[in-house]
Amino acid sequence: MKNKFSYICISLLLFALGGCASKNEVIAPSPEQTPVPFISIISIPSAIEGTTNVQYTFSTIQKNIPNDVRFHWTMDDSHNPVILSPSQAFQYTFTTDGFYILRLEVVHSTTASLITSARLKLNIRSTLPKIKEVLVQSGSFTMGKQNEFSESPVRSVRISSSFYIAETEITQKQWTDVFGHNPSWFKGENLPVETISWFEALEFCNSLSIRSGLEPCYTIFENDSVQCDFTRNGYRLPTEMEWEYAARAGAVWDTPNGNISSTIDGCLPLDNALNSVAWYCGNSEFTTHEVAKKQPNQWGLYDMLGNVQEWCWDWYDTYYYEISPVLDAKGPSSGKTKTCRGGSWYNQVFLSRLSARMFYRPSNRTNIIGFRIVRKAEL
Repeated sequence: MKNKFSYICISLLLFALGGCASKNEVIAPSPEQTPVPFISIISIPSAIEGTTNVQYTFSTIQKNIPNDVRFHWTMDDSHNPVILSPSQAFQYTFTTDGFYILRLEVVHSTTASLITSARLKLNIRSTLPKIKEVLVQSGSFTMGKQNEFSESPVRSVRISSSFYIAETEITQKQWTDVFGHNPSWFKGENLPVETISWFEALEFCNSLSIRSGLEPCYTIFENDSVQCDFTRNGYRLPTEMEWEYAARAGAVWDTPNGNISSTIDGCLPLDNALNSVAWYCGNSEFTTHEVAKKQPNQWGLYDMLGNVQEWCWDWYDTYYYEISPVLDAKGPSSGKTKTCRGGSWYNQVFLSRLSARMFYRPSNRTNIIGFRIVRKAEL
């Protein structure tokens, strides 16, 4: 009997009362609009973003279902499974924040044999993180540092499109508002989030994009390959070129205040140019600090140097500057490590420069790495 129903292709209809959207489109919760996503179970994202106190309808959209087919819906809320409904559709209202797993089994009512099944993750949050952004206008600048082998040749490059960038590194409060947990080693709502991998930073960008009613930029595949659609208006990590352009804010030195001292080998004595703008090993007491406690650069961006290193989109290549485009470079097409910029509370003076490049495997988690986000400006 099982083969008789093997042709059934189960899809999932998820919508809030008030309508539904086109197939495979995800419309996020936002302050302005109730979410009404319509998602195929075959090609769903890793987690659907939802909000509390909204009634959702879950349903298969398969027509002409035989009478001797039964639907078993269950919901796991990380505590106890809840049996929801034996029918093709049901309604459910989430009253508390959390990660939920919705499971559907389609079985033959007489033999109880399984015909097909589906699984959907839902991230339900009642809050949208507040992130201040600074508009960075398109323009040209001088990138790199002469006589530093991974930062040369120094060349004039151009960013052709304006973009918004977060005023600070993503904080633990902002991370928790999206994911409900805090992975950081050093704890504090206004401390930068850290101990997160490059992949997790991308997932944050996608989740925040959906919640904000924007188009997610990243497609993350099961083999950990990633595609970025830079034409979309969602949040993403900056490219190295975007990061250095924003961090310099017109400065041509090692820091916004001038060049670092060539006589300091390590952390002490304090570097005059660096001390007022960055938490590094000379003044950090070997811990992160609340964001925006040092002076901003000329464009109003805090902690571009120090506190935590910041993940960038680009694969790392020591010699990439020798061949990279001078217009909107996005890094090599492949590699083993991802670039980080800006130095951290742990790093020495020499690595706390605007042009300094560091690199780690994208799966790496450490308490010296966090991130900030950008999105394109639709002017």
